[in-house]
Amino acid sequence: MKRVLAVCLIMLLAGSCGLAAYWFSAERYKRASLEDARDRLSLYSASLQSALTRLSHLPTTVSLHPDVVRTIQGNLPADAFSAYLESVADAAGSAILYVMNADGKTVSASNYRTENSFVSKNYAFRPYFTAAMTGSSGTHYAVGATTGIPGYFVSQPIYSGKKSAGVAVVKVEFEDLLRNWQQAGERVLVTDRYGIIILTSIADWHFKTIRSLTDREQTELAQSKKFSSRILETLPFESEAGGFSGEITIDGKQFVVSQAEIGTEGWAIHYLTGLSAVTYPAVLAGWSVFLLSLLSVSAVFLWRFRTQQNMMALQAKEAERIRAANQQLEREVRTRQETEDALRRAQSQLVQAGRLAALGKMSAAIVHEVNQPVAAIRTFTASGELLLKKKKLSDATEVLGRIRSMTDRLASITSDLLLFSRRTGKGMTAVDVNACVKAVAQEVATGLEEKGIALQLDLEQPSPLANGNPVRLEQLVSNMLRNAVQAIGESHRQDGSIRIETTRENGHAILCFQDNGCGMSRETLDQLFEPFFTTKNIGEGVGLGLAICYAIADEAGGTIRADNRPGGGAEFVVSLPLAVPQKPAAARDIGDQPKAAPEKADA
Repeated sequence: MKRVLAVCLIMLLAGSCGLAAYWFSAERYKRASLEDARDRLSLYSASLQSALTRLSHLPTTVSLHPDVVRTIQGNLPADAFSAYLESVADAAGSAILYVMNADGKTVSASNYRTENSFVSKNYAFRPYFTAAMTGSSGTHYAVGATTGIPGYFVSQPIYSGKKSAGVAVVKVEFEDLLRNWQQAGERVLVTDRYGIIILTSIADWHFKTIRSLTDREQTELAQSKKFSSRILETLPFESEAGGFSGEITIDGKQFVVSQAEIGTEGWAIHYLTGLSAVTYPAVLAGWSVFLLSLLSVSAVFLWRFRTQQNMMALQAKEAERIRAANQQLEREVRTRQETEDALRRAQSQLVQAGRLAALGKMSAAIVHEVNQPVAAIRTFTASGELLLKKKKLSDATEVLGRIRSMTDRLASITSDLLLFSRRTGKGMTAVDVNACVKAVAQEVATGLEEKGIALQLDLEQPSPLANGNPVRLEQLVSNMLRNAVQAIGESHRQDGSIRIETTRENGHAILCFQDNGCGMSRETLDQLFEPFFTTKNIGEGVGLGLAICYAIADEAGGTIRADNRPGGGAEFVVSLPLAVPQKPAAARDIGDQPKAAPEKADA
């Protein structure tokens, strides 16, 4: 299986390298081919321009001949001037040179001796005749009406005084030019403003169009007899760009079209670069890189295989040595496990002893807390019986109220134990944090003034809405205040101060309690929120105050942490998740259920 994966990986890497080389080479050869195409296009354009302008001076020369006007007017023999035109055409190497009178009838022509002589033929329908008669030179490409051979006609007016008496015309044929193009073996073509191929190195493409002709264009071509009676068919090709440009496909072969404007009657010259000339060297380069990569990667994998074999031999020797060491280690481990078992048994005994000691301490504290209200209830009950016997109902009612107060104290002790041991998470709602702080602050304000402690409230507005229970959140605030009062009392400060701040941070409501009391030792900080941990003497508290605060915060999905302040005193930070905005549960009214002044917190 590993060998198959290795072979697949080798082929994948080599194939990726070959493919990358193919694309890189294809782009490079394509750019080089397009640059060469632009150079070739310039060469072909220059040769065409040369062919068009080489004989364009002949009509002017003929129009200046002293006998031309009298010849076209019939005052001199036409054959004599035709012989002159023949000699000029032979010397210049032109196709046909001829002159016409004002009616468009050919009077003399250099081909007057041939059977396709232009003499006596009327070409007044040609645009070049009309242009010359209006006093300007004319150019026109068309299929010869007499010879059927296409050519480029250049005309010049013949003046008699200031009036045009006739027209001198030279016809330029492109047989030599096209022969040179065909011998070069390249695909080059020239189109006129109608998109008709008038010159091309591919004979089958002659007089085909590279776009559809409109009705108006077809009418113009028919009137000018530019292409005689030839049928103009569209060259079948496919193009990504939609026209005869970019990459095209003709007869299943792909080409890239480079083109340039000639500037003569809307002509354009097109040079077609075959993509096969680009693809072949790119494929060759891709295969070469693929084979080289295949050999290279195979060599690397072979080297790695042999290296792994050597490493496996070394690992086998090392494994044998490790096996012997493991056996020795196992013997040592068994000895240590026996020792650890003995230590574990001793530790278990110590833990059990510690639990019994903690249970005794806790029991003593709870018994002391419970005995006081039980003894008071026993005394008040006896007093109540005597008062009832003496019919002193008002005094008996007062005694019963004190008994109820003692039972409330017992219920508070047991409820604290239940809150710590069982957190249901029920009754959660959106609690107005500022309202809870204000409610507790108003209750303890009098007691704090008596003890000379200043209370500062820095409450964020609008008030944060925390997830929790309003009654338990007030209990948390009350316990925090009691803890701060106790710390200030132990420090014996005359300028005691407590600061409560509420803020929002990262989706939580933050309550910060700061005091300038005595602070806490590191040992106390480590055990601060453990149940039944207290720094007070037995009978002064059961060590559940801060544990209950921790339970209330945890029940609401929050946290609580404590630390000493740098300037002295302690800081408690309570973080509660913000509730989804809804109608907050307001803190209870001060007068609904009055609380006693803050007692010392169990810490």
